Amino acid sequence: MSENELSSFANFSGHNNIVYLELKKNKLKSCENISKMARLQELYLNENEITSLSELIGLPALRVLSVNTNKLESLNNLPTLPSLEKFDLGGNPIEKLAEVKKLSGLHCLKHVIF
Repeated sequence: MSENELSSFANFSGHNNIVYLELKKNKLKSCENISKMARLQELYLNENEITSLSELIGLPALRVLSVNTNKLESLNNLPTLPSLEKFDLGGNPIEKLAEVKKLSGLHCLKHVIF
């Protein structure tokens, strides 16, 4: 579903068995309704307009999260992602090194890209 100019994920429900989702190069501003995908393991939201990850709750199986080239300025309200191993934040306007401390609750994290 990449490069489709999607601006919302609001009507995408009932797909609880999806384990891989790629929504690159759209116009998404938020991550709403993705939290309803409890089996999701890999999520690619590169090159959108996302400003917050706070809506990514209830994703116990998520191992890979790629949100490079969005509009994230901080990691405030970063939800608990207990299985997250790889986190790509490159190309976002995160300027403060203190934001790295907000990753300390991600105990499985092995690979981070800033």
